[in-house]
Amino acid sequence: MEKSVIFLDRFHNIETMLRQQLRQEEHVSFSYLVEQAAKQNSLIRQKAERLKSFGRLRNAIQHGSGLNGEPIAEPHEKIVGEIIEIEEKLRSPKRMNNFFCDVYSLNETDSMSKMLQLIQQFQYSQFPVFNSKGEFISLVTESGITNWLASKVKDDLISFEETRVSDLISVDELAETYRFISRITTVYEAKDYFLQAANEGRKLEALLITESGKSNQSLLGILTHWDLAKFD
Repeated sequence: MEKSVIFLDRFHNIETMLRQQLRQEEHVSFSYLVEQAAKQNSLIRQKAERLKSFGRLRNAIQHGSGLNGEPIAEPHEKIVGEIIEIEEKLRSPKRMNNFFCDVYSLNETDSMSKMLQLIQQFQYSQFPVFNSKGEFISLVTESGITNWLASKVKDDLISFEETRVSDLISVDELAETYRFISRITTVYEAKDYFLQAANEGRKLEALLITESGKSNQSLLGILTHWDLAKFD
């Protein structure tokens, strides 16, 4: 099959999805569809300029013709691969279901010794902390450990067994740098949360996944920007 045919087929699928999602008539331009969809769809927002350039290429293929009626423009194989990838991501976006994992949490009364053992065993750097009622309190991070150790640097003796997780939270500058998200949040929305925080000069340490994004629900997973780095 010619690359132009494949390109036009995938382009049509994307345009149809956007038009249906936005409930727009046929006369509305593709560029307008992209601009409006970008306001509510993270993937479209990230690929907006690329999609607009695809729209111009579509016009060149459809409305221009060379000898024997063949298209005046033929997309490069790389371009065809790119539009296929975008169309598939738009049709079936990866969601937080892909990040469900065993969540190792701590109680506020647990010892620092227990937390350090978990860090050594699982190589985690953030732990959700709950109270005796099972209610989520905060996130304890490497920052909390570092700050607590710094505050004790003049002490001759430090008891990891007697130190409670709650002691770390009180000096953890990143303890409140989290956000709850639902299991149906897409990878692209998750990336947007980290990007938005960075643009606002804030630190977002982790996304906490629950059924519908509420803090009183069971934790299904925890996600950092490092976890998302492998997804484009």
